[in-house]
Amino acid sequence: MRSFVVSLSTFATALSLVSATEDPCSQMCSDAAGLNGKYCGNLYGQDFSVDFESGRATLSVLGQTAGCDYEVDGTDIEFSNYDAILQKLMDMFHINKIQGTIVSPTEIHIKAGILIDTTLTQC
Repeated sequence: MRSFVVSLSTFATALSLVSATEDPCSQMCSDAAGLNGKYCGNLYGQDFSVDFESGRATLSVLGQTAGCDYEVDGTDIEFSNYDAILQKLMDMFHINKIQGTIVSPTEIHIKAGILIDTTLTQC
């Protein structure tokens, strides 16, 4: 019985500390609002990167470079206003949109139809 009381007390203390601290997402979300920099990974054995700068993203994949606008909403990265090259590539593969998620301050996940589903690391 004593160990249960100690465990319950430890749990209550930990819970009060978590409740008293800042929202765990708030640091990541506030950093994400200024999402800048390059994220790199591998796709089908080729280098794949997304470079974020001032609301514009440049995607480099399979020897092609294309761009689009982006906005960050919490941990979601919303891509829009695809340039002609990217829109043509998306149309060719029946991709309606590119989805991005901030996984951590150094990782993002990109999904585009069935063609792209990968995590990139800040580089």
